[in-house]
Amino acid sequence: MNNDVKREIIDLATLDEVARERLTEEMFALNTLLFDGVDHEQFVREVIALPARWTRIQLLRNAAGELIGYNAAHLFDRVLEGRPCSIFRVEAGILRAYRGRRSTFLFGMRQALAYRLRHPFRRLYLFCTPVHPSSYCLLAGHFHEVYPGPGRPVPPAMQTLMQEMADGFGEIPAASGDPGLRQVGWITREGEQETLRWQASEAPEVRFYLTRNPDYRQGVGLVTLVPLSWRNLLMTSWKASG
Repeated sequence: MNNDVKREIIDLATLDEVARERLTEEMFALNTLLFDGVDHEQFVREVIALPARWTRIQLLRNAAGELIGYNAAHLFDRVLEGRPCSIFRVEAGILRAYRGRRSTFLFGMRQALAYRLRHPFRRLYLFCTPVHPSSYCLLAGHFHEVYPGPGRPVPPAMQTLMQEMADGFGEIPAASGDPGLRQVGWITREGEQETLRWQASEAPEVRFYLTRNPDYRQGVGLVTLVPLSWRNLLMTSWKASG
């Protein structure tokens, strides 16, 4: 594994139109190597031009300065159940040779902890619809509390909140009619052998994801919510340090 990776965090609000367009084209070129089913317009709409309070993107480059990965985080303000809250959404894409460094998890955790410290009493969540078992396992394998999860029933109030978020963000229901599955459209590029390895995995998080979302290779995502409460963040940090 190549360890010479340079990281840079960019706040999109600081870029002028030319710099933003240059960044968009560079990221989209990488994205086409990693995902199928995402055209330029959709990429811009879902990664670059979201109506978020802020968008921050971590760029990963190799020694030659080539873009080999990105982690994007967006913060939204919402009113849910009649109460204000903040919601993080994330996207990530990293070339296979550079994976396994936990860069996506660490980047997201730093953003969440920084915001939590500035707003200690505000309701805060991470909402996503992972379209691949690896993305779901990144959450379920690191965070102490994730919904849905193996052996963790989703409380009715949490289920209602998850559906309200999915609908509010315009996530299209999957053809199966299951409200917990959404037609995201992003399809992770992987070879047949990699698909078979996932299918053969006995990890509880993998088995849960594949059972819950068998159509992930058609761009279907699993509605997933992580409460970014103090308890969950502290338990997650303790878990990661162990």
